[in-house]
Amino acid sequence: MENYKFVLPEEAQEAVKGHVKTLRKMEADLRVVFENLNYDEVMLPTFEYTDLYREISTGIQVDRLFQFFNKDGKAISLRADFTFPLARYHAHVAQMVGRYCYFGKVYRKQLSHKGRQSEIYQAGIELMGLDETAGDQECLTVLAQSLKTMTLSHVQIELGSAAFFSRLKELIKDDGQLKEILDFRDMSAMELFVEKKLKALVIDQKMADFLNQLIILTGRQEVFTQAKKYLEDEALLNALSHLENLYFTFKDQFEDLTVDLAMVPKFKYYTGLMIKGYHLEAAEAFISGGRYDQLLQVFGRKSRAIGLSYHLDMLSELADKEKQND
Repeated sequence: MENYKFVLPEEAQEAVKGHVKTLRKMEADLRVVFENLNYDEVMLPTFEYTDLYREISTGIQVDRLFQFFNKDGKAISLRADFTFPLARYHAHVAQMVGRYCYFGKVYRKQLSHKGRQSEIYQAGIELMGLDETAGDQECLTVLAQSLKTMTLSHVQIELGSAAFFSRLKELIKDDGQLKEILDFRDMSAMELFVEKKLKALVIDQKMADFLNQLIILTGRQEVFTQAKKYLEDEALLNALSHLENLYFTFKDQFEDLTVDLAMVPKFKYYTGLMIKGYHLEAAEAFISGGRYDQLLQVFGRKSRAIGLSYHLDMLSELADKEKQND
């Protein structure tokens, strides 16, 4: 039996002296960027009613929440996400455009703890009330400026589209298989999936050829050229065009900007642009974000919105590694 006086739970983590110094420097630099771009810092509650996650389709599984019962016997959970409470907050304020930033921890149970943490220190922004193009551009501007304050190199930013993914699922009458195939980048499963759809006359040969290419449609401007050879649906082409315009507007503002048409939404509430940030030394994305134009309706308000989060624990560890390798 382990002596629990000397070990931490696998869900927890602690920061040592040097790591804390790097993390706090990164946090301070991000605050400056956010403040300069007129983002107001908010402090959000650590607890939420568990039913909030049950009743609203978020993509956050209830069994991944750290749950408790309060003194009234109601189920509450540790905060698993910042977007939800901020959407609720903005839904009940008078201002049309809201620019919010935050720093704090989120808590999500992990099925496996190999390199993954249940306790994650995040920073982020949420932009609410701007139209899609202006909002997406501002979000990418915040990201570009924030990365310039960090000493990290070898950072790759990937853009995807939940609108593209959703319309594709609709066209091919997908029942959930496509997400799993793309998540695992399984070429063999895709071939079988396409063959089945062709035999059922759900898709034509042109769409079949596109789907068989989809997993490898990741890269730079050649992705758009290749995709347009196969696509005819107006909604797909509109989503692709929006992504293309963003790519060419921002490609010179990042060290490495790419597009991934096979990117699947991390959360069910994503409706448009999706953003992920990777580093050569990390298997998981340390930056993630996306557009969620329908989420505020849950709280009684129609408003376009987009958000972006930074995994500060991972970012500071990567920065420390790069210093050691210099």
